[in-house]
Amino acid sequence: MCGITGIVSTTSIDGIALIKKMNESLVHRGPDGSCEWQNQSKTVHLGHTRLSIITTNDQGKQPKTYNDRYTITFNGEIYNYIELRDELQKKGYIFTTQTDTEVLLAMYAEYGKNCLYYLDGQFAFAVFDKVEKVVFCARDRFGEKPFYYTIYNDVLYFASEMKALWAAGISRLPNYNRVYNYLNSNLLIDDIDNPQATYYSHIFQLQHAHCFTIKTETPIVIKQEIYWQLDATICNKTIPINDAIEQYKILFEQSIDRRLRADASIGSSLSGGLDSAAIFASIKKIKGKNTTLSACFSGYEKDETEYIKMLTCLDNVTDLYCYPSAQAAADSFEKMMYHQEEPIGSFSVYAQWCVMQLAKQNNIRVLLDGQGADETMAGYQYYFSNYFRELMLHNPIKMKHELASFEQLYGSAFRVTNKMQLQTKFPWAAKKIGQLKNKFTFQPNFLNNDFCNQYAHQLPYPMFDSNNLNQTLHFATLQGGLQQLLRYSDRNSMAHSCEVRMPFLSHLLVEFVFSLPSEYKIQNSYTKYTQRKTFENILPDAIVWRKDKIGFEPPQKAWLQNKAIKEMTRQAILKLEANAIIKKNYPLTEEQSWIALSIGQLIQ
Repeated sequence: MCGITGIVSTTSIDGIALIKKMNESLVHRGPDGSCEWQNQSKTVHLGHTRLSIITTNDQGKQPKTYNDRYTITFNGEIYNYIELRDELQKKGYIFTTQTDTEVLLAMYAEYGKNCLYYLDGQFAFAVFDKVEKVVFCARDRFGEKPFYYTIYNDVLYFASEMKALWAAGISRLPNYNRVYNYLNSNLLIDDIDNPQATYYSHIFQLQHAHCFTIKTETPIVIKQEIYWQLDATICNKTIPINDAIEQYKILFEQSIDRRLRADASIGSSLSGGLDSAAIFASIKKIKGKNTTLSACFSGYEKDETEYIKMLTCLDNVTDLYCYPSAQAAADSFEKMMYHQEEPIGSFSVYAQWCVMQLAKQNNIRVLLDGQGADETMAGYQYYFSNYFRELMLHNPIKMKHELASFEQLYGSAFRVTNKMQLQTKFPWAAKKIGQLKNKFTFQPNFLNNDFCNQYAHQLPYPMFDSNNLNQTLHFATLQGGLQQLLRYSDRNSMAHSCEVRMPFLSHLLVEFVFSLPSEYKIQNSYTKYTQRKTFENILPDAIVWRKDKIGFEPPQKAWLQNKAIKEMTRQAILKLEANAIIKKNYPLTEEQSWIALSIGQLIQ
């Protein structure tokens, strides 16, 4: 896991000094070495900061050249590199290292951009082909690894984090269209109409599952193209539940096994929920031992220590704990936001920050984490609405059963509102009403009038809504909240020179999950039903059949009352007032105060 930087121009420039400067801003991503490279004509400059995970000796040094033709700067891991290397050797390829980087270069030499279809991994990379005089850039299927770029004076700059672009002299001007949307709707999802956009003008992100190719001899134009799509329409309605459970188990264990490949120490995040517990159990089965890292909140009603202890009491388990506090959050907030670079959703991001800090303190360089399961397997209760609407249309008898199960499980009836019935029977009408509501009524009164007048035409995008559960999960996985969670995870981990791997985001596992019918995801009002059934004889029932959903959730409301945090919030509000973004002396709600604190870090 590393940091990558690059400069591509159509004319010869002296870029090595600038690449060094960009690399220096990413030393946290790669403290084990930094290197720069340029081609003979000085039109392509590549940089790399290295975190040694696979092959810790100099064999893993980058940028790396293969066959005196292809040169790469690569951030990430190709988990199936051993299998790919075996296949390439059968084709006559010879390898001089044990690295996944060399395998990736050979895959590109063999297949060109089609190599992406074969990769099981998290990655962002750029390859220069000196024969074709092109630079090929790509990002993994789900967006686990970042790739930012800008074009300035017909020169392309790219890097793992925006701070490297700022180090190169790119301006840090906020994108007020996105700032307005966030302030207006408190949604952190990417702009659906412009998914390349970031919170900064002129800085863009390469979308997940996308790539592009540019020539070094013609004016630079970025045309992103998608190389992989997740099909939410294919449904295997005939697969028996036991077969689904068995296949899920096989694919999940394969994903775990591949993500344990490393020449560095490995552990796993453990929150006490089903996802992290499933990872824990699978690691324990494969390795016979595990090291767990957890965030605990003593005296808080949502503290999960009791669930964590159900697992860490087993033999050959080393359990490590951190205890985040409001004061510690205040002390670290600016540094954390420096690494995050964009707004965050809550203080739960700081709890994760503490877990990564704990990993660094204990020399753990790889953590397996549970992101992705909730979005692919319907892990949140708000997915019930979409599922019930699907049943309302196609299976009203089963819906009646599920409504009864919901009441029995949660102690209260699920309200089938008039709005829900309208959304189900006339989705086009419900969508139109939502658009009109956004246009004419949805404008928080704490925003400055002039600011609103300038950006109000940028309507806040409504959350995706559907009568089909799979389509809703498709949006959540590829366009919704998961994208932000992956950013939090990447920045928090790399700030502490630690790599995070996501077993639930094996594309083979995700494709299988999306082929399952909805009732294999929600059944008897239990979310993630197939996953629960897979682990019901492996994990304690108290974890497998938990109905509450928490994660590393701190006492946000109490923390906002901390004296230091209140002062930070006040300073952020003053900054927003000075920039004529919010009204002066307006009494903000708790949620609005958090929004001000988070977005205030962007404004200089």
